[in-house]
Amino acid sequence: MRALTRSGHQRGGRRLERPGPSCGAGPARDYDATVSQAVAAGATVTFSVGATGSALSYQWRFNGSPISGATGSAYTRTNAQTQDAGSYSVVVSNVAGAATSADAVLTVTQPTPAKIDSITLASDGQIQLHVTGAPGHYAVQISPNLLDWRN
Repeated sequence: MRALTRSGHQRGGRRLERPGPSCGAGPARDYDATVSQAVAAGATVTFSVGATGSALSYQWRFNGSPISGATGSAYTRTNAQTQDAGSYSVVVSNVAGAATSADAVLTVTQPTPAKIDSITLASDGQIQLHVTGAPGHYAVQISPNLLDWRN
């Protein structure tokens, strides 16, 4: 048996390999742990599995139910949202049998909204805003009279 490693950054999976000689019979076997992931809403997440053998088929599952069309060695979810959070697993099979991965848990977090912590009036008349929250692009509008606004 050879050493098996997990997939790289932002990719999770379970490594499967068929025992015995390369042309021998046998179901896929499970040797490596599935990697759970936590991402911010809107991120892309990929789960993957490596397997050896011939005529392998894959079926990815979400919370135990098959994901329609997810039949490759990797499953990618773009624009992940909180409803995509849950348990992902894959069944790898061939004529000799099947192996099911352990669940990889996907956690999707909502970004923290921007919040003005303080406003400081500088001696030169400029105003400084101290803002915390999720990274992003924000626009500040100003008004000389609270009726006419501009960026």
